[in-house]
Amino acid sequence: MAFPPGFAAARTPASVKRRREPEELAIEESRCGRYRPAGLDARVSSVALPALGCIRALAVGADGTVFVCTDSALYALGAAGQISLIAGARNEMGHRDGPGAEARFNKPCGLAVHTDGSLVLADTFNHCLRRVTPNGAVSTFAGCGVGGLVDGVGTAARFQHPWGIAIDAQGTIYVSDHGNHCIRRVTPADGAVTTISGSRTGEGGLADGATTMARFKEPSGLALDMHGALIVADTGNSCVRRVVPLDGSVMTVAGSMAGGDNGEGFADGVGGLAHFRSEFVCGEARRVRVRVR
Repeated sequence: MAFPPGFAAARTPASVKRRREPEELAIEESRCGRYRPAGLDARVSSVALPALGCIRALAVGADGTVFVCTDSALYALGAAGQISLIAGARNEMGHRDGPGAEARFNKPCGLAVHTDGSLVLADTFNHCLRRVTPNGAVSTFAGCGVGGLVDGVGTAARFQHPWGIAIDAQGTIYVSDHGNHCIRRVTPADGAVTTISGSRTGEGGLADGATTMARFKEPSGLALDMHGALIVADTGNSCVRRVVPLDGSVMTVAGSMAGGDNGEGFADGVGGLAHFRSEFVCGEARRVRVRVR
């Protein structure tokens, strides 16, 4: 399986992060061995991470600590540049809960800091969500390592390559279910999973509308805007979508409604006049301004 980007990357998923101006979404790209955050101004910095390997996801804690996922491990980067292993082991993929270095992951592509201080990972190729406590203890709280599309509680639920993660102020977790072409909601207290938007049968496509009528194709990057709506990088459709969590309704806010190869391209503009490519050349960075009318 290829690794399509969230908003902008080549071969590695990108993340969608929110700036201080909450209606503007900054695009961050990642590449193997480097973390390069691209802000909305002209200043771009890179931090070399030669010892870590391929970076798949990142998140930033309240204290400025940068958390980084590779194929098989989770690291913390301190302000002074120090790197520490939190959980997992380099080049040892698998699916195992446990303390610190005893845990195993399989190419986690989503990472977010929860309101309770723990880290939530979309363990993409284990088809599940993992929680990592501040002391490094890892547990699976939704999904079970077997792919599928099932709503349910905890390990009874099924995902198919969960990808992006966004967490609201109440601690509710939202996941872009890449392989099932839909958006899922997870209640943190019990791990109850509910499909809120997109096909309930794993059918991909491109359609705006109400919760069950909307269609996505390989959604990846995910973020929350200032109004609590989800902004989705609909990678397979080369466009950006907005989902209202309350009712699951979807609208396309940027990119062509042609979808797929017909909608691909590179053009700045308003709404449907803008074009994105599902695979970007490393180094490109774009800006999306979402206005709610």
